[in-house]
Amino acid sequence: MDNHDNDITLRLLFSTMNAHRKQLSIGVSIASLVVLLLMLSIPSYYRSDDIVGYEEESSTIAEGLRTVGLSQGFDTGKLSLNTDAFFPPHYFILLESHEFLAEVMQSRITTEPGDTMTYYSYLLNNPQKMWWQEAYSWLTTWDAPSQTTDISDIDPTRLTPQQEAVFESAAKHILCRANTNKNLVTVSVIDQDPYVCATMAVAVRKCLQRFVEVYRRKKMAEQISFYKKLVASADDRYQAAAREFNNYSQPHAFASRPLSHTWENHLRLKMMQEETMLNAIRTHLNYSISRLSEPTSLFTSVQEAAIPSEPDGPKRLVYVLLTASLTFTLMLLFFMRTSLLQQFK
Repeated sequence: MDNHDNDITLRLLFSTMNAHRKQLSIGVSIASLVVLLLMLSIPSYYRSDDIVGYEEESSTIAEGLRTVGLSQGFDTGKLSLNTDAFFPPHYFILLESHEFLAEVMQSRITTEPGDTMTYYSYLLNNPQKMWWQEAYSWLTTWDAPSQTTDISDIDPTRLTPQQEAVFESAAKHILCRANTNKNLVTVSVIDQDPYVCATMAVAVRKCLQRFVEVYRRKKMAEQISFYKKLVASADDRYQAAAREFNNYSQPHAFASRPLSHTWENHLRLKMMQEETMLNAIRTHLNYSISRLSEPTSLFTSVQEAAIPSEPDGPKRLVYVLLTASLTFTLMLLFFMRTSLLQQFK
């Protein structure tokens, strides 16, 4: 029974295609032509990727120090919190912030024709919108006052509508992906100019690295301040333990009672524990101070951005084929609607 129904459906399908082949051909041709003309009005764009491997902040030293402290009865608390609070999966959020984009758009680029300008001026003078978007933008902003082309004069926290549009355009052209399994970060820039793509991909990666370096150095400076307080506190406890030991051991130097020797050993052990903790924290403080003056290693280049030779899109043929397939399917279902309804009944 199922095979018989399938045969009926196939015969209906082919008979409908044969009966309406002219309408199908015209409909598919018109829809494909319209989409093709629409896609041809969309300019080609390029894409350049800059791939780097990132290094995470290790917490091994801090955890080791905390372990030493706990063994001596002293909890260092925040010392274990030595990992970054800003991870690569958060980078794409940073790339959408106006403060970061303002720094990125100060980068100077050279276009394919050889013109040199800031990225902000480039986006301002080359909005890279579709023709209908440009028409709408002209209608809505034709009487707007001219805006500055100097990004350094712009306050990213107080943008005009025109400046807001430029910042939104920059955010759409800059992409960032993080692969946490492989510790890779990919910074991509999409643009109609292949030279701008490569230049800005490198510029965005450098701005991103500077941002994270400043963050880590600020965090390290805060840790140094915290460790200095710990050293002062540990030194006070050591000095107090040493005074307590000396005050007791000197008057009882020749005492023969076992209880006196037991208490003296207890005070000596307490003093040694405080000294051990003091030396451990002081060692970590010195290490943190030395790290603050060292160059921060963050990104290792895996694939540097190159000037693309072929456009990345739009995929015009793919859109035309999808349109043709969809139009053919919808028209065929429309011609078969009566027969299909009768068959389902």
